[in-house]
Formats: sequence, structure tokens, C-alpha cells
Amino acid sequence: DRDVTGVQTCALPICWNIHPNPASEVLHVYLPKMTAGYLELMDNKGRMVRRLPVSGSAFDADIHSLPSGYYKAILTGSDTSLPPISFIKQD
Repeated sequence: DRDVTGVQTCALPICWNIHPNPASEVLHVYLPKMTAGYLELMDNKGRMVRRLPVSGSAFDADIHSLPSGYYKAILTGSDTSLPPISFIKQD
């Protein structure tokens, strides 16, 4: 058992998740299948603050340099049917 708080969002039968939430250094991202595209991080004003390439089904996103606040993670590219996930970045 792992003691982490994360967010999972489902658009049946496809789910993806990120953890921890809130996060301070790294977001661990898990996708339902091999995916190619981008993970876009949007601030609470809808501005894209980071765009990271995605290749695979699991990866880490470095967020340590982002200011504290509320963000939305959006996957773009080969499977745009996955809904966005909101997360909190804290120091």
C-alpha cells in the first residue's frame, strides 16, 4: 500500500491519473495506454505555463519551478478524449 493522494479521472473505459496532489516537485503521470503527444499545464487563468512531450504510459513531470497555485493538466495529441485533471502546486 502507498500512502499518496492523487486524482484519477475516467471517461469510461479510459482512465488516467496524477499524484501526489498537492505536489511540490514532481507530478507522477499514469496513462491507460501508450500515448504520444503533450502534457500541457494551464494556470488558473487558462494560460499554458508548461508543455511537456509524452511518449509512453507513465512519466514524471517536473513542476518545481512553477509558482504555488491551482493548475489543470491537459493531454493533447493522439488521444484528446481524456478529460483534464486539476491539481495544486505548493512550495
